[in-house]
Amino acid sequence: MPPTPAVTGAPASPVAATLPADAAPLPPPTLAGGAAQPTAEALVLQPPPPATATADSALHGRYTLSAAPGVPEALRAAAQDVAAANPELFTWVEGGAADVRLTVADGEPLAQWLYVVAAPFATVADATTAAAITTGWASGSSELGRMLLDADTAAAFEVAWGAPTGGEIVTDDFIGRVWAARPSWIIVPFDQLRPEWKVLRVDGRSPLTHDFAAEGYPLVVPMTIAGDAEGVEAFRLRWAGPTTNRDPAKLTRVAMSGVTALVRATAAQMEQRGILWPGEEVAPVFGAADIAHVSNEVSFAADCPYPDAYGGMTFCSRDPYFDLLKQLGIDVIELTGNHLNDWGREPLARSLDMYCLLYTSDAADERSSVDLGGRRIIKKKKTAESTRGSTACAQNTHHERSSHHS
Repeated sequence: MPPTPAVTGAPASPVAATLPADAAPLPPPTLAGGAAQPTAEALVLQPPPPATATADSALHGRYTLSAAPGVPEALRAAAQDVAAANPELFTWVEGGAADVRLTVADGEPLAQWLYVVAAPFATVADATTAAAITTGWASGSSELGRMLLDADTAAAFEVAWGAPTGGEIVTDDFIGRVWAARPSWIIVPFDQLRPEWKVLRVDGRSPLTHDFAAEGYPLVVPMTIAGDAEGVEAFRLRWAGPTTNRDPAKLTRVAMSGVTALVRATAAQMEQRGILWPGEEVAPVFGAADIAHVSNEVSFAADCPYPDAYGGMTFCSRDPYFDLLKQLGIDVIELTGNHLNDWGREPLARSLDMYCLLYTSDAADERSSVDLGGRRIIKKKKTAESTRGSTACAQNTHHERSSHHS
């Protein structure tokens, strides 16, 4: 490669070296087609403009769908399922206005939501009145004590009764707060009942009874739907959510008497007033139950003497007293009492035979049953099937005898 020639003297401007002193400057060069050559400033790269969001109609339904405050979570979730299954029709939005909206008592009927008045289970009171509830809503308390509510329930009833005044809206540890505030009471959706709560009758009516009817009950809140007429119609055609939060088919009522000991003073009164006398007051309770349970801790003995109202601590029951258990329609007889063997093991085995005959006889009703070896026996209708049940019962009785002797 030839050497680079050395530069001598002051460098001259290339343009000045070739243009006469009085020559006009040349016009800027042009690109093919007449476009001007970009200047140095234009050659500097500029950041692109921010992207502009454009709505894609294919990703949105024809109607927006939402739920008002106070609409139960079960209905909100079911409405969201409708939107998810029909994206071309509905787009779920949280809060605010929407083309179609689930509402509380403001639109076309969608569901009936049942609420109850309840109190901590340790509460003595069993009932209240509709007047006391509405008064308590306005003042924050009633004869039951202080009123506490969760936010959703407060929003649901605010539509009909106005905002609650004086009560407390609990947002955290609802159960603990209500128990700590005793005496206290709450209004709660029927499907959110828990063992910690005691349901109170309102004007003599309880949603726990088998004959309950929602008509006229003061704590039934209509859940509705409103908005664009065509959108509402499209939604209703696709609605598969619940229409109520109380399903009688899912309720099982259990009545438990606790310990039953047909001895001493109780037995003496039965001899004087009649064998069925102790059941007169409790019979309606047992009769309304799906499962009636007693813990009979005394065995029937063939040689059991006439009762002594002030006798000692060794117990047996006379055979005629067995009619009381039959009359009450007891479904479950628990045999865990500590007096079952007071008269020896044979009366217990004999009592098991009596129970087996009772619950595989024509006196039993149509409900299905199972024999758990004397610990729990449930009614069974006498049929070809129940004959095998009697055999099983006898086998279990034999097992009980063997286990007591072992």
